Order: sequence, then C-alpha cells, then structure tokens
Amino acid sequence: MTVESYCNYEGAAPGTCVLYKTALTDFAIYKFKDQLPHIPEYTVPEGTKKGKKGKIHTAWLNKKRARNERALDLLDQYIIKKDIDPYADISGYIKHRRDQGKNTNTSSVYITVVKDFYKDHDFTFNEVKTRRISKTKTKHLTEDAILDMKVIDSLYTNASNTGKLLISLLTSTGARINELTTVLIDDVHIDEDPAWICLRDTKNETTRIVLLTDKTKTSVKEWLDNGRKLYLDDAAKKGIGLAGAASRIPPEEEKRLLGFQYDTARVMLLRAVKKVNKGEVGEKDTQTNRFKIHLHSFRKYFRSVLDGKVTDAYLNMWLGHKHGYDIHYFRKNFKEIGLEYKKIQHLLTIGEGEETKTLRARQDQQDERVERYEKEKEDMKERIDMLEAILQRHFDKDMPGYGINVKFMDPKKNKPK
Repeated sequence: MTVESYCNYEGAAPGTCVLYKTALTDFAIYKFKDQLPHIPEYTVPEGTKKGKKGKIHTAWLNKKRARNERALDLLDQYIIKKDIDPYADISGYIKHRRDQGKNTNTSSVYITVVKDFYKDHDFTFNEVKTRRISKTKTKHLTEDAILDMKVIDSLYTNASNTGKLLISLLTSTGARINELTTVLIDDVHIDEDPAWICLRDTKNETTRIVLLTDKTKTSVKEWLDNGRKLYLDDAAKKGIGLAGAASRIPPEEEKRLLGFQYDTARVMLLRAVKKVNKGEVGEKDTQTNRFKIHLHSFRKYFRSVLDGKVTDAYLNMWLGHKHGYDIHYFRKNFKEIGLEYKKIQHLLTIGEGEETKTLRARQDQQDERVERYEKEKEDMKERIDMLEAILQRHFDKDMPGYGINVKFMDPKKNKPK
C-alpha cells in the first residue's frame, strides 16, 4: 500500500486525507533528511506590500512541494523492505518532535498516524515502549495559574450565558471537559436533591456520578427550559458547536446536554479570560505563549479546595480516580453521598449570595482555628520532648532504665534517703 492509497482510503473525509498526508510527509522529511534538499523558511523581503508575496514566494512553494513529493516517494520505497526496525523509526521520530519543541497535541496525532501506517504494512513493535517515550516531558510545559473563587467569580461574570453554565458545571462537578461535552440529556437527574449527572464516556471507561450545587442546578434547569434551544438554533445557522457540519445534526436531533465540543468550550473560556485580562487571570506563559488558565484548571481547583474537607474515598469517587478508591470496598448510598456533598457545596458555588458568603467565612475561620491549634500542639510536643530529655539525662547516669541513681538508694528500706 502506497502513501497515496493509505491516505485516500474509501470513505475518508477530505480533511482526514490531508491530515494523514501531512503527518507522513513530516515523518518522511525527518527520516530521509540526508537525501533531501534543505529548504529554509520563507522570509518576506523588505518593502513587500501586505498580501503581495510575488514570484519569489511561488518559487519557494514549488521547491517545498517537490521536496515533499520526493520524501513520500522515498517512504514508499522504504516501507516495502522487510528488514527495517519500526520501533527505532517511531521512537526516533517521537524524540525528534519533542526536541524540536513541537505542539504536544499535534505530535500525538502525527505519531498515531505513523504507527497505523506501519501496522497497515504488517509491522509490529512494542507499544508500551513508544508510549513511555511519548509521555516523556517536553522542553517546557505551560505554567498553570492557581485558581481561587475570586478568579472564578471574575471569569464567570465576564463569560457569555453559555460560558457561565460551562464554568459552573466544571467548578461544581470537577469533571473533565470531554466527559461533560458527551453527557446526554437523559443522563441529567435535575429533580433529585442534590441534582446529579451520570458520566458515561469517561477516561477510565467506567460510569460515575457527579453532583451539582444548588446554583448550578438552577442554571441547568434554565438551560434545558430555554437557553439550550436558542443556542442550538443559533449554532445551526452559524455552523458552530455541533459535531461536524451543522446541517448533519438538526437541533431537534441533538441529544447531548450542552450541544458543543471541546474547541467551542475552549473558545468560551478564552473570551472570558481576555475580558478579565488582569494579573494571573489573563497572563500567558512567556515560553509557550499559552494562557495559564485553561479548562482543566477547574478540575485542579475542585481537587485542591476539597482536600481535607472530605475523605479521599469521596474525593477520588467524584474525580474518577482509581488510585485510593475501590468501589467494592466503599459502599455508600446516594443519601449519604448527597449529605456529604451538601456540607462542602458552598466551596464550589460561584457568584454566591450572602448566606453562602457567611458559610464560607465561617469555614475559613474554622480552618484558621484548626491550623492554630495544630501549631500549638506541635509546640507543646516539642516542649514535652525537651523536658523528657533533660529528666532522662539527670536521673539515668549510672543505671539507665531505673529512673533514679542507685547510689542514693537505701538497700534495707528500698527507698531514697
């Protein structure tokens, strides 16, 4: 199978064909760089009008296309050999992408395409080893901003109506964005107390429930009653937010709760971040040029703010973490789980009223008292240890273990003089 036939398989979407060909071209250029001409990046000559690149740019493009075609021809000739080492090729390509500081998500897609290309030619290799190389840290990871409720409140205030719902769901559930965007309306149990959602398409391929704060419950009700239909109708006209082209899924046939995917959710958050644009909220990482706040930041906030407020078993159950949580040994009914969640829901409530503010202030005061008592307890323990050490040195000089020096004892009366 040639590269051309692999990329243009029957039923493939045009965008998929282009993606496959781009990935294999990038791999071929890396693999056969010594046999291909070096073409430097194009730079616009000084004095060139905006949008006018001219013949020089056309000639550069032609050279680049010729080089790419030559690279794919070499790959066609190479892949039919039977004595090649696919693991060495793929692991080398992974390291090359990482050393060049290429985008992690793009690299992941390209590597998957290359692996499938080798598999289609009946080559086998150690998947575990290549996965370990893929997970090795790149040169620089985007620095995360640490969220607190003040920052979340400001993002919520500056978000669109749909964005407000998204931020509220992310904060109150601690769910991953891909888990929320695949939730169906039938998975939402809004009339329960507390309201809950069943997540089915999870990272660990297991179902779990997440609970909603009272305010998020109200927002979801309003969304289902009116906001969702308005959003889907508007999205169908603009061709955004739905899976594939808007014409493929009419609004009345959309079964998902939110009706949009990851990319749309990301844009909603970025618009709110840009509107706030102060301090760490609108700050970008200087090396990756990415915002320090992203969709996964809310899941990290959920984990951090509830640390110590509930047991690890509850926390791991809500987050969907396997480590430290085993459903076979943690048996709680919904009423018990709901009561535990209601105790801490004020920590996850956005745009809170006076009652929630009071609860949070009391909680903060209690946390301060506990921290102060713990410090006093440590100080007292240190003082006790110091006094015990002094007493031990004073009484146990000759016969350790008797608690008093034997030369001061009266043998007849067996007591000190």
